[in-house]
Amino acid sequence: MDFASRISVTCFVASYAVSLGGELVRIFRQSRWARWVATGGALAGIFAQTLYLLAIGLDWGRLPINSQFTTLITVSWLISLIYIYLLLHDRRLVAGIFILPVSIGLCLYAATLSPRGTPQQGEGNRLIGVTHGILLLVGTALVIIAFVAALMYLVKYRQLKSGRIRSSLRLPSLEKIDRMHGTVVYLAWPLLTLGIGLGLSLRQLHLLDPKVLTTILAWGVFTFLVHCRYRPENRGRKLALLTIVAFVVVLVSVLGDPIFGTGHQPLLEAAP
Repeated sequence: MDFASRISVTCFVASYAVSLGGELVRIFRQSRWARWVATGGALAGIFAQTLYLLAIGLDWGRLPINSQFTTLITVSWLISLIYIYLLLHDRRLVAGIFILPVSIGLCLYAATLSPRGTPQQGEGNRLIGVTHGILLLVGTALVIIAFVAALMYLVKYRQLKSGRIRSSLRLPSLEKIDRMHGTVVYLAWPLLTLGIGLGLSLRQLHLLDPKVLTTILAWGVFTFLVHCRYRPENRGRKLALLTIVAFVVVLVSVLGDPIFGTGHQPLLEAAP
């Protein structure tokens, strides 16, 4: 893994930036080479990021999610995988302009954090910790995809309202976007609920701790979002805007340690 040890965050961020550039070109000009650039940049980025995370995991002897830095890098990796799936599944769909900026932003923010994590120090409640980490990782990634779906819905809604049906920015129909939104929201809620519940059982936390309060608030807002999906009158643009609000609250909760000055390391901290 000597080659993987020389990979830095800059490597996959630059690759994703190239892919984003290709996607932007595709908006104004439907060309085959632009799609090749977008695909090649995304594949190069996911390859480098996978090796990067694998090298960290092998070095630490555990999943690379025991610090906020590695957690954000892993979430970025998950949503980049989803982007590649969408890119290969529908050649005409321009989804990268919504997904890649989030993935790049997470990596750039993670690169500013220190310390970046520590190797395995003890077993503790290892199984519970791993389960807690995986649930929150996947749940957070799905929240981001729900946010992306909400942005796509609002853009598509504006296209239809303005009569620009044949816009170069090709998006699925409102019905398909709504179904995608519903799927990820219904999958994310139980994952977040179980992940947060296990996290609270792993640590002795104070209820007035800002990180705890924002986590509970994030869960409450997302639960309200799930409830609104069951009511047809709340569908459409209102639901998309509520999803954006839920995403912002969840994001503040995920990035809360440096913001609030708290010392909780996310996901795989051993129970005291």
